[in-house]
Amino acid sequence: MRREYYLRKRKSGVYYVEFIDKASGQKLSARSTGETDKLKAQVKVELWKISGIPTGRLGKPRPMEEAAGIESLIRAIWKAELDSDDALQIVSTLKGMGLIDVAAVKNTDRGAIPFVQFLESFWDYDKSEYIRDRIAHGYRFSRRHAYDCGKRINAELKSFFGD
Repeated sequence: MRREYYLRKRKSGVYYVEFIDKASGQKLSARSTGETDKLKAQVKVELWKISGIPTGRLGKPRPMEEAAGIESLIRAIWKAELDSDDALQIVSTLKGMGLIDVAAVKNTDRGAIPFVQFLESFWDYDKSEYIRDRIAHGYRFSRRHAYDCGKRINAELKSFFGD
């Protein structure tokens, strides 16, 4: 009979479990049981096998097959040689699914704007998402403050950063 998991004690004295993906035979990422007693750790692991593997501090437990699928997807992304276009495609897919709102992709020419131009739009009272968010959360934000910050950009930062 094949093992379903490995239970190991780390230097801290806490037991960690590594579940085995039934489909691929690969070990999943180690998860802390939070227990220093081996018997308590084994009981907790057996409960996880039945009710699902915890996904984080506040995440809902997931069935073993689902957790293994997500880990294999992450492992595939790490192993693949991705370029910026691939990254943009992944990000747009996640945005389309409603899982993320904002993302920044490094080393691309598409969508990149100069820093000073970004700051000018950041402090534009009528167009800035930041200012709208602050006001929506009950903070006071005057047009005068935004105007003064915009003037400071032109006076001090524009000459330093240039284009």
